Amino acid sequence: MIPSSTRRSSRNGRPRRPSEEGNSGARRAHWASVRTAVRGTDQASRTPVRLSGRHALVAAFDWDSLIACPEPVLAGLAAGAFTDGSPSGADAPTPEETAAFLTDYDHAREHRFSSGEQALAAAAAGWVLAYNARCVIELQARGLIEPQQSSPAAMLDRHRDTYLHLRW
Repeated sequence: MIPSSTRRSSRNGRPRRPSEEGNSGARRAHWASVRTAVRGTDQASRTPVRLSGRHALVAAFDWDSLIACPEPVLAGLAAGAFTDGSPSGADAPTPEETAAFLTDYDHAREHRFSSGEQALAAAAAGWVLAYNARCVIELQARGLIEPQQSSPAAMLDRHRDTYLHLRW
């Protein structure tokens, strides 16, 4: 139970929506800019995208996978899947490609990842590879796809310890 002194509620007693809280004008402006940013779509895949300048792609949004997590975890999840287009499509990233992705990401930041943050990113990369491997194994068991030498399952089988101990 939330103490009544800290509970956020409107005049009618129901919990307030974020847009009803203080500084609602700024919140509305922020969410309006987010909605504007994701209106464009890649017509082939129907993936919402954000374009900058002369149509340079700066972000892609997969609303089914929208998460909020610490930055090293998010970077690791992206690093563990950035080459993997689908279970039967592109290859899973090698440990070297994963480390290179994280190195590039880290260099673009204002402050470098600490050793603990690097461990978080490596664990997240390993997690997404394991999840994708589970999906591939299920599809193989159903006879829907053939085993691939560069699938997430095969890459983890060959390099499992290397993924977990990535540092850059």
